[in-house]
Amino acid sequence: MLLAAVLVAAAALPVAAPGAAVDGSPGSDPQVTVSADRLVSDRAARTATFIGRVKVVRGSSTVEADQLTVYYDENTTGTAVAPPGRSAIERIIAEGNVKIQSEDLTARTPKAIYSRPAQTIQLIGAGTRVVSGSNSITGTKFVLHMEGERLTVLGGADKQIKAVIEPTEQK
Repeated sequence: MLLAAVLVAAAALPVAAPGAAVDGSPGSDPQVTVSADRLVSDRAARTATFIGRVKVVRGSSTVEADQLTVYYDENTTGTAVAPPGRSAIERIIAEGNVKIQSEDLTARTPKAIYSRPAQTIQLIGAGTRVVSGSNSITGTKFVLHMEGERLTVLGGADKQIKAVIEPTEQK
């Protein structure tokens, strides 16, 4: 239930799934639009940092943050996620007032990290909360393992996680 909603929200991040086309060809993921006050691109460091009122839109999902940094791998020969000569996204870090929203889910956290090699999305920081309908989970660290559709939520040093789950009717 809530895990499925977190997976849907993960789709808002501007990443390509393994094996997905990233060149706009048929079958590629929906277009990603990023707006921000400023963009700092560093080719040598293989980073692109969007700063100030960052908003990422992909389909019906959005990610908002104060800053979003995209880290690229060193691809020159081509892989399943990027054609030869183009770099694939290695990881994305969104920081400061992060809000991830899809049709049926809202997540708020101080920091979100997507890692393509690990196939994980982490939501990190005190008061991190994911809400889907009348269901919610609050914790300090969420780790979503995308491949196995497994979610781990941790509390803080002196604060437990809190899950509020509304029972659904069985038909």
